[in-house]
Amino acid sequence: MKQLTPNHYKIILRDISEGEGGAFEVFAPAFHAYCFGDSPLEALESYYIYFEDEKERREKEKIPMPKSDIMPQKLKQVPLRIPQDVYEHIASTAREKGISFNSMVTGILAGVSG
Repeated sequence: MKQLTPNHYKIILRDISEGEGGAFEVFAPAFHAYCFGDSPLEALESYYIYFEDEKERREKEKIPMPKSDIMPQKLKQVPLRIPQDVYEHIASTAREKGISFNSMVTGILAGVSG
């Protein structure tokens, strides 16, 4: 069986700020878990940290991970032009999380647009 990653699970990203300042929430229905951040990226990073901690806990306690709630999809390749510093930040964060650049961008876009 292939190893499950954070991107195998649906997340819902919401802007929960009231007034000035940013506050964002990621909800992962498969885990009934909420993660938070001051920006969409911080909330997503919080989810990735939660996921790794939860995966480790479940391995230690021999509790299976929930089944993936993402349906297989057809993929579309699109060109994307972004500033170098933004690219480097996303690439660095993706490496730290052990996921691909594409997975990181797709997760960000899916959460922001959803």
